[in-house]
Amino acid sequence: MHTFKNYQASELGESEMTGLQDLWDTAWPIPGKTREQLLEQFRQQLLERENDQYFIVWEEDRVIANTEIFLRWVHAKDRSIKVLALAGVCVLPHKKGLGLGKKLVQTAFTHLDSNVDPAGYEVCLFQTGVPQFYEKLGAGWVSNEFYNSQHPDNPELSPWWEKDVMAYPNNFSWPEGRLDLNGAAY
Repeated sequence: MHTFKNYQASELGESEMTGLQDLWDTAWPIPGKTREQLLEQFRQQLLERENDQYFIVWEEDRVIANTEIFLRWVHAKDRSIKVLALAGVCVLPHKKGLGLGKKLVQTAFTHLDSNVDPAGYEVCLFQTGVPQFYEKLGAGWVSNEFYNSQHPDNPELSPWWEKDVMAYPNNFSWPEGRLDLNGAAY
């Protein structure tokens, strides 16, 4: 039995934080960092981004899948775009194929609807190593170059680490030219 829950970052307690960290350690291990160091880093992030939302799938008392959404203003030459940032879509390897990732992403995409979330997001933007998964859900590729004006050393470098940058819906009209991601990639 799977339980889907939505949390504001400020609502995450110790069991949610440790459950998420266990999931991430399994999916994306970070060599050289202890579990406690990673948990402390996560706690600090939650303080800085208390309005982030986490969609978590529980199986009994274990976190088996999650994703996160938050607001990001992306700047073009002549306007700013209110972006729903989609980050950290993750499912335990042995739970893939059950439709959990699809359900999480579709739930995140509903936040573009003002009836679900009055924030008035224009588009969902993200990077991925599995573009075909998102294409099936109605996302498309973004061909603009990106930079990060907030980077302390080299703001002109692309902030993304994955080669596929995508958006939902796939018909969003991006302005021409380079776009300022206005913060670190996610």
